[in-house]
Amino acid sequence: MKKISQFKNKVLLLAVCFFSLLIQFTYGQDFNVLVFHETNGFRHTGAINASITMLEELGSNVGHDTWSVDATRDASVFTTQNLANYEVIVFSNTTGGDLLNDSQQAAMESFIQNGGGFVGFHSATDTYRGTNAASIWPWYNELVGAIVQTSPNHTSNNLPGVMNLLVNHPVTDHIGNAGDTWSHEEEWYYWELNGGQLSNTNQNLLEVQATGNQSYDATRPITWLKEFDGGRSFYTALGHNGSTYENNQTFRQMIEKAVLWTANRLDTDIINDCGATLTNQWTDLLENDLECWEIWMGVPHTTTGLPGSSNNVTNGSGTPLGLENDPRNVYSVIGVEGEKQLYITGEVYGGLTTLNEYENYHLSMEFKWGELKWEPRLNQLRDSGILYHCNGEHGSFWDVWKSSLEFQVQEGDLGDYIGLAGTRGLVPSENNGGLTFTPMAPLNTGTLIRAGSNPELPNGQWNLLEVIVIGDRAIHYVNGVMVNALQDATWNGNAVTSGQIQIQSEGAELYYRNMRIKSETEFPAEDLETLGWGDNPSTPTCDTDTPIGEIIAFRKSGGDQKWITIDSSNSNLIANGEEADRALFYLEQHTNGCIALRSVATDKYVQVVGTNTNAAIRANGNAPGTWENFGWEPKGANQVALKSLFNNGWVQANWNVDNSTLFPLGNADGTWETFDYEILDNSPINETLVHITKRNTTGFAIDGGTGGTNGQNVTLSSADTSDEGQLWVEIDRGNGYYSYQKYGTNYSLDGDDGGANNQTVYLWETNDTNQNQQWQKIALADGGYKLIKRNATGFAINGGSGGVEGRDVNLWNSSSSSQNLQWYITPIATVDIRLEAEDYNDMSGIQTENSTESGENVGWINNGDWLRFDNINLSGISNMDACIATRNAGGTMEVRIGSLTGTLIGSVNVSNTGGFQNWTTVNTDISNVSGTQDIYLVFTGGSGYLFNVNWIEFNTSLRSNNSDIDTIKITSDIIIYPNPVKTTATIQNAANSIITIYDIKGSKVLTKSISSDNEIIDISEFSTGIYYGKVSGKRTSTIFKIIKE
Repeated sequence: MKKISQFKNKVLLLAVCFFSLLIQFTYGQDFNVLVFHETNGFRHTGAINASITMLEELGSNVGHDTWSVDATRDASVFTTQNLANYEVIVFSNTTGGDLLNDSQQAAMESFIQNGGGFVGFHSATDTYRGTNAASIWPWYNELVGAIVQTSPNHTSNNLPGVMNLLVNHPVTDHIGNAGDTWSHEEEWYYWELNGGQLSNTNQNLLEVQATGNQSYDATRPITWLKEFDGGRSFYTALGHNGSTYENNQTFRQMIEKAVLWTANRLDTDIINDCGATLTNQWTDLLENDLECWEIWMGVPHTTTGLPGSSNNVTNGSGTPLGLENDPRNVYSVIGVEGEKQLYITGEVYGGLTTLNEYENYHLSMEFKWGELKWEPRLNQLRDSGILYHCNGEHGSFWDVWKSSLEFQVQEGDLGDYIGLAGTRGLVPSENNGGLTFTPMAPLNTGTLIRAGSNPELPNGQWNLLEVIVIGDRAIHYVNGVMVNALQDATWNGNAVTSGQIQIQSEGAELYYRNMRIKSETEFPAEDLETLGWGDNPSTPTCDTDTPIGEIIAFRKSGGDQKWITIDSSNSNLIANGEEADRALFYLEQHTNGCIALRSVATDKYVQVVGTNTNAAIRANGNAPGTWENFGWEPKGANQVALKSLFNNGWVQANWNVDNSTLFPLGNADGTWETFDYEILDNSPINETLVHITKRNTTGFAIDGGTGGTNGQNVTLSSADTSDEGQLWVEIDRGNGYYSYQKYGTNYSLDGDDGGANNQTVYLWETNDTNQNQQWQKIALADGGYKLIKRNATGFAINGGSGGVEGRDVNLWNSSSSSQNLQWYITPIATVDIRLEAEDYNDMSGIQTENSTESGENVGWINNGDWLRFDNINLSGISNMDACIATRNAGGTMEVRIGSLTGTLIGSVNVSNTGGFQNWTTVNTDISNVSGTQDIYLVFTGGSGYLFNVNWIEFNTSLRSNNSDIDTIKITSDIIIYPNPVKTTATIQNAANSIITIYDIKGSKVLTKSISSDNEIIDISEFSTGIYYGKVSGKRTSTIFKIIKE
């Protein structure tokens, strides 16, 4: 090291004259560092001397470019010619002002402007902070980045402090990653009062946590760097004590790399690969500004001055701006007090999308709201969102965002779960005016489940948002609090465990900072316990030879061999039943190849509720998809063992105790219960609406007359497919036999007991097992049929000679070749076309949610939103029913074909029904339509959410033209009791209508005319389980649930 001492006046001129020779000395190092340590105030003698020694030692480290050190208090070395020999100038604990004259300051400024580096230690910010001309140098204040305050300047010395590492940077990467801390004892500087200031161009590296109770003691920057005026600057307020330079290896390593960085010689820069390969160290997603991201912009709303855009477009329509086309600079990275922030104006809907896909990670960021709001959310809550598991094409949702899971960022709704464009998860939740995250509650699927708590800080304050994603599970955190959790994430029905990340622009100004990501392998233990998730998710290997799609029953292979039943009080599965009491289950395919069980009786999924091996196994999953994932392992002919993939426990019947509850107790291979299983007939009943005409007189058809009573005559009448009396529901009874039930009634063609020529064929109440009502279809060469009585095969249905209006239809010898016994059976279009609202082909603006009527409904409908259903055959359609609900003023649902502005074929007005799940049916006539069409439901109305839609049903003229069914108003006045039902039930207030009952597979099991306001229906022969009843009049209908015990 060369020390330049101060010279006496008589030799100073000589030294300066020969300085040009001195600086040409060959040091044998890669570059030179000048250390300036003059003071016009307090002098940190020990610290200064230790800093010079440290710099000399660090400069000799051959692990990087080496440097030589010149140290001086002599300001005369600050000439342009001399400074050209150095790459870095260090101000080591300089103090006071008037250290350099004007020409020397100019030389210093020129040095930086020509790419020089600057390093400042501790009291370098206590330099040039005076008030007189000689003590003021604003350029220097900006170079060093701060001015320390006075009265007081700092805390007491050796005060223990904790510093936060703010960003990932090569100068500080040895300390850790952003978010890590470093403990140190120091004299901590203040920046707030009495002339204290911090530059807003600093890139802050370290901040010290609060050091006391005064305002200036608050958490504050303590180390930073920046590019400045053509050069580079680094400053740390650390270094009051000599021991820091001598012994603190963390500090010494930071200074070593700071000198190299300011000299632009730090060749060990960490290349931020945007987290392409995650580690357990944080990756700063903004370190490279937006180089780790791509921008997709949606369709502008009221933004002006954008060529080719339109105003007030409906979400999901119009032409998006597309990829890397952000003319309003909606997304940008800004520097605020030395830190990088993502600034989102919100002016146009958009998605900032990571270039990389991620799995098994911890994502963390802070955000706060700005002031601005934009159309179409000027009068709505500020909104944004963090989307993860983003897959598929840009613009899959509303022409803006990808299919994804959303961490909702909205005023008052931080952490809500939203599923976008076919991506779903299962969330433990309860319905308290809307599904809300509740640990250990039944699992629900849907597109919106609200956070379980709201720890949001007031607008203007920073909120910490975190998502931990492992496998197909995720937990949402707000300010350190778990507010939501989901499992079994799927995308278009397939398990999804990875994807990109998107940050939404959605009509509100906001800021994000400290955006970082790292790998993660496990959730916090306390949260696993709260959620009852047991072991972390795994990907099981399941047997593929399973009877998927069958109805199945189980019983214990050993012990008392009891059948599995479902406890009505708590839904537990119990091995305590006889065959007549056994529970039946649908066997379904799970998303990862394993199986799920759904109760036939209750339509609930079997799931494990609780933690580890103490968990109960219950049939209480209350929506499709809320299943337990079971491994299926065959143990013999029609024998199987089940393994819960929830906690990897084998299902046992309480250690084989008789009459016992099932638990996932088995904790090792072999500790299983073996179950016998029986597959039951699950064949659906095939039904076809037909018209039966006489072969040799096709102008006449079999007519059952008006209404229906036992013994009512069946005659010939002039053929008319619009006459409901001539329409028959052909029911396939299996083995080639069919029954013919008069449309709209519960009466069928009946040939009476036995068989004889001229024996009358009449109507009788439908009985599925009555062979008097079953007929064998014998096909003829030209497409005609004979209908031969099943239990009297010598006789067939006869229409007599020719065609005579009102002639009775009877039986005749089936061996006859007469065409009087031959009939054409022509299928007629189905009367009802039922569309579940959530089964749309495309939409704008809406979301789906769980419905109290089972399944899902469409909700969150605003003015201008729409649904589209493709390829619907509307031939013969004359009216439409819609099941709707709202607690608001409602609005109008327009029915259009071809496009959003296509032909209007009907519309319904919706008014307040008393709640968004308080369903009623509305109706409209349908006109100006035929053939197969794409149907658009366009929703119009005022502000706010208009109404919910559960289903729509299109009806043919057969119903609307039926003058025998009086118009009735179906409202909550219609009552069925008792419900649950054991044998018979009474339907009140529904006279002059028809009730049709369907099982949970959608097969029709009963149709009956209702002639009084106290009609009794007999369902004693029904199997236990859930059924759906539909009461229909001419213009209205309602559907309700019936539980058969």
